[in-house]
Amino acid sequence: MANKNVTIGRIVRYVPDSRVDKGGEWPAIVTVVHSETTVSLQVFRQSDVIPATSVSYLGPETASIGGEGRGHTWHWPERG
Repeated sequence: MANKNVTIGRIVRYVPDSRVDKGGEWPAIVTVVHSETTVSLQVFRQSDVIPATSVSYLGPETASIGGEGRGHTWHWPERG
């Protein structure tokens, strides 16, 4: 379920394309809500901030699959 009130300003986790960063995830803030499952983000990497546009949701039901198709996606942070 993507929409837990996805709104501008919410913090999410961004999974970059594997060509950019293998296996990493970065915190991001939603800057534009295109639909319930597609957003644009400001991504906070270790040394800079980058935009990511038209990022699709990848929920916990499919996140564990890994591999192809997992990159350039977002998901909600895990709760502690």
